[in-house]
Amino acid sequence: MKKILTIITISFLLLFSLVISADSKENPASYDLKNGYIAVRSDVFNKLVENDKLLEIYKEEAKYYKESLSELKELQSERFTIQDQRIFVLKETVAVKDDIIALKDKNVENYKSLYDIKSAEVRTLKRKTLLDKLLVLGIGAYGVSQIDDTGGQIAVGAATLSFILK
Repeated sequence: MKKILTIITISFLLLFSLVISADSKENPASYDLKNGYIAVRSDVFNKLVENDKLLEIYKEEAKYYKESLSELKELQSERFTIQDQRIFVLKETVAVKDDIIALKDKNVENYKSLYDIKSAEVRTLKRKTLLDKLLVLGIGAYGVSQIDDTGGQIAVGAATLSFILK
């Protein structure tokens, strides 16, 4: 609005300076024709028309700049909204990744504890199997020592070895 008023003021000042600068005695810029009419020289009229056209152009430019400014404000607001949404999504992504890492850490701990449990079971079974084999070997040795027949000793020894080697 200030631009438009400035343009109008400048236009009138130019017109006023043209009117004053013209030699009023020899060739006046305007004539009073009475009955509310005024006649002006053609160069002054052309300048007035040109200034009027410039004023219209300046009004259109001012309107265009206002619309551009409002669009820019809307786009800026939209940009801030999108940026806030992007930050929110990134925070959520980081939180989800932290949850995934925590879950994987828990899985590793669970696998370790499961491994420890199974390892203990295997050690127990190995010990039990070793004790069973020693017991079978002892019983087999006792059985072989109690039999006087060589064929019976061989049969009991083979049975004992087959139980041990299983």
